[in-house]
Amino acid sequence: MNRVLAGLGAFSLIVAGALAAPPVVQAAPKPVVTSENDVELGDFAKPKPEVMRAEGLPDGAPLSTDGMVTKTAKPPTLRLTRTNLKPFSMVGVTWQYDSAVDGVSVAVRTKSGASEWSTWQAEGLDDAADDQPDQRGGSAPIWTGPADAIEVAVSTVSGAAPRDLRLALIDPGTSPADADDSLATPAVSEQVPEVVPARAEKGIRGSAPMPRIYRRQSWGADPRMMTWKPTYSPMVKAVAFHHTVNSNTYTAAEVPAIIRGIYHYHAITHKWGDIGYNALVDRFGRIWEGRAGGVNRAVIGAHAGGFNYETSGIAMIGDFATANLPQLMKNAAAAFIAWKLSMYHVSPNSTATLTGGPNTLYSARVTVKVPTVFPHRQTSNTDCPGEGGMRALPGIRYQALHRIH
Repeated sequence: MNRVLAGLGAFSLIVAGALAAPPVVQAAPKPVVTSENDVELGDFAKPKPEVMRAEGLPDGAPLSTDGMVTKTAKPPTLRLTRTNLKPFSMVGVTWQYDSAVDGVSVAVRTKSGASEWSTWQAEGLDDAADDQPDQRGGSAPIWTGPADAIEVAVSTVSGAAPRDLRLALIDPGTSPADADDSLATPAVSEQVPEVVPARAEKGIRGSAPMPRIYRRQSWGADPRMMTWKPTYSPMVKAVAFHHTVNSNTYTAAEVPAIIRGIYHYHAITHKWGDIGYNALVDRFGRIWEGRAGGVNRAVIGAHAGGFNYETSGIAMIGDFATANLPQLMKNAAAAFIAWKLSMYHVSPNSTATLTGGPNTLYSARVTVKVPTVFPHRQTSNTDCPGEGGMRALPGIRYQALHRIH
């Protein structure tokens, strides 16, 4: 832990006005192969034979925070229980993409072998990539940990009912790098050249050093899964702040597998071609490279449907619907945000004008003013980044601003 703290506090010197990169972690030797087992659920009007349609959820199963806006006490729900499955660690439900589908809650509980059922977890809609052909709509992914049995309840609470529903059971695979202690002691130095912004916004003129970022190879990204060629904005005007809605008690060794699961779900299941977030931060204060294309460039992500252009998406690994962010996580998020925005002379404590949509919040293309570090819920119909994330944002903005010199 001390080594992680030291890593977050180690900054490079600013030489001749350019940002020098700090040491970058050593790459894992091989990409990790992930796999997926799909179970067809059918439609709400015609569920598959083993799927039961009911009014209301199973006892103890919650609606997602997004789904709680419903005024229906017993929303139409598809329910399925399956045991003796191929082992998996992450799940999600997808459906034929339809922008009219705007209120779906997915609740799951799992078990492994003879163990007891886990507590229920619930999640709402994941956002969409911009203009990605053949993409599927769906819930955000849910990290369950190793399991071989599942009970799932899919409720439609508003908007059009989704069609062609499929339950995705994802095995993120394993790698010796998952429990590699060297992840805490980066040893390989890589110089990342400064990217000169195409234009500068009014704002700060200082710069912040690049924090230590664990590259895609470190979490075992398999490049063969990518069907998306990196595309770029001329600059980054704002950073969208997310949470991934995973357990908050994961171990340091589980983080690469969690990211691989999200990668598979975004790239393969959703058909976005790559992981949606530009960066992810774990509870131990480590920053991980997400979407491919260069950590120091304005890569267009798939994290805030309709508003991916000229934004960067950073996701906190955990569920902060109510919980508070750990201090190490807030420190790391502020370090990344300060570095990313200062490259384009954008203040972390200002506002930006974005044009985007349509998406889950806007029925047509709109121009909106947002904070330069804005919560995902401000541009999409979602609770993300949760109330804990909302409470953390003012302090993160303030800390990011004061990291810029």
